[in-house]
Amino acid sequence: MNQPLAIERQQQILDSLEKQGRVIAQQLAQRFGVSIDTIRRDLTDLATQNLLVKVHGGAVKKTAPSLPRETREHLHKAAKTEIGKLCAALIKPGQTVFFDNSTTVLEIVRHIPQTLMFTGITHSLPTAVALASLPNANTIMIGGQINQKEMMCADTETIARITNFRPDIGFLGICAIHVDAGITTDTYEDMLIKQAIVNQSQLVVAPVSPDKFNQSSPYLVCPVSAIDILALDKLPDESAMEGFIPSGVQLLTPAKEYIA
Repeated sequence: MNQPLAIERQQQILDSLEKQGRVIAQQLAQRFGVSIDTIRRDLTDLATQNLLVKVHGGAVKKTAPSLPRETREHLHKAAKTEIGKLCAALIKPGQTVFFDNSTTVLEIVRHIPQTLMFTGITHSLPTAVALASLPNANTIMIGGQINQKEMMCADTETIARITNFRPDIGFLGICAIHVDAGITTDTYEDMLIKQAIVNQSQLVVAPVSPDKFNQSSPYLVCPVSAIDILALDKLPDESAMEGFIPSGVQLLTPAKEYIA
């Protein structure tokens, strides 16, 4: 069988990436009958063209530019609702909880019982409004310069104020997650804020909607192993979760409850 030319091989690599979200270099070398170095050069060429993101052992699909917040609010609504219910049940009376700026995290607030007494901290304007509507919640809004596109406060003051808290739980908004690339985000400011949330929270919970798996964005927040709980609307297939379990992350789904 003739080996495909480089341009044909690279197109097939992109096709596989579109279907699977990730490709493994060793498997590609076996599939095309070429050396691992040839595949690495292919991946480097494609990464240079901004068509994929290279990670250890292969590549992942490049995350599409972030959609407007009002559009994201309506994506994967059923999944976000299920995740919101699961995560809201983690909050115990008297706890202090940090809520990141995220449409999925906002869904958590919407499922917190009206009777629950706790302290909620956020730099997200929509989340602060939702928290303030809970009669027994003590709401702390972290200020700073407002990012009007994302409706959140995001500057050096915001980051500095986050480091003044040690919340029991930090709900981390996820832009992209991959076992090798880690948890990544779209902007430098958001990276610093998310890193502060991870560093300060005693329990880090990542509620992940289905479109965020095997994706990669430019700014690294942390490795997947820095997360304590990955909250999903359903148990994923084995290929999607390959490598996540060894990292020590505990899954929280409707079929798999969190055990403290």
